[in-house]
Amino acid sequence: MMGLPKHQEVFDFIRENINHTERWDSLVVNRRKPYTYRAFIYHGPYRICLHRFDPCEPEEAFFHRHPWDSRIWLLDGFYEMVVGHCPIGEENPVPLLKTEFYGEGNGYESFNPEFWHQVIPHTTCWSVMVNGPRINAGAPTTDGKDLDKMTDLDLLSHLDRFKKLLLLD
Repeated sequence: MMGLPKHQEVFDFIRENINHTERWDSLVVNRRKPYTYRAFIYHGPYRICLHRFDPCEPEEAFFHRHPWDSRIWLLDGFYEMVVGHCPIGEENPVPLLKTEFYGEGNGYESFNPEFWHQVIPHTTCWSVMVNGPRINAGAPTTDGKDLDKMTDLDLLSHLDRFKKLLLLD
């Protein structure tokens, strides 16, 4: 397990950079649900993501794993997370080991590359995620998928929403 930055370091870095729109990149992950709007910036080897998830139905939500250690803080909204498990190299996860519910102010960590999850937003959700370098080559990423970026205006609006959520405005 690598030493991901903790809450204070991540949020301080966001505060220092949120007004510098040119430092942020973005992706619109809209080929699966929940649709995800991601602004991100690098802090050394770590990627800090500001996510907006659109609501979706449970049967629509994509069950997946992440190829990195991560910490997530939910700033606004409410989602359900179904947690599963699958050994590295296999592609048939065992779903429903447990179901967890997260609302404003909740957070969690993932340091297990065999952890799979399905995020089911019941409302529009806004979260911060920090992740480390890729540790699991078998897990999918957005790399090479030719995803759209937010327009400049959408990115500015996205960052403005996070300023309000983080009480920076």
